[in-house]
Amino acid sequence: FSIPGMPLVMHFMHNEQVAWGMTHGVVDTQDLYVEQLRRDAHGQVQYLFEDVWRDATARRETLAVRGGSDEHVEVVETPHGTVIAGSVESGYGISLADPGATPTAWVDATYAAMKATNAQDFQSAMAGWTDRVNNYPYADVDGNFGYTLRGRIAVRGEENGWGPVAGWTGQHEWQGVIPPDEM
Repeated sequence: FSIPGMPLVMHFMHNEQVAWGMTHGVVDTQDLYVEQLRRDAHGQVQYLFEDVWRDATARRETLAVRGGSDEHVEVVETPHGTVIAGSVESGYGISLADPGATPTAWVDATYAAMKATNAQDFQSAMAGWTDRVNNYPYADVDGNFGYTLRGRIAVRGEENGWGPVAGWTGQHEWQGVIPPDEM
């Protein structure tokens, strides 16, 4: 099988020496942050963090509507992620923190996996997998087999998993990600 929209990048496959499959890792990797938002005197969107107003990234996008008028939206991003609900005008928004939304090297990991010559090569290749968390069972022609869980999983407080947390306090920040060799 291949990844939709990316022909020849194999996701579930085998080569002459190694075979593997993939299923979703069922790991909670996304968090919601309530953001306090405003515009400064120059119209710059800002978010509050640890009692300091900081500049957010904001851009205008146009959504083409078939048979209707185009819609113009403002996309706001904070270090916690893209604001997916609320608005600058309301003073609040909810941002989605998602380690899978950041640039990743998953294509490199997949390419290395496709070139694996044994189970150990496959395990090493998948250490570079940084996108969605997945389960990977694998085996080689010499009878070696294994399982690995791969992807980015943030290290954060338990309260982040119960619902939206205050984004302006600095108390609910991610403390990095779990290293591949600890998964």
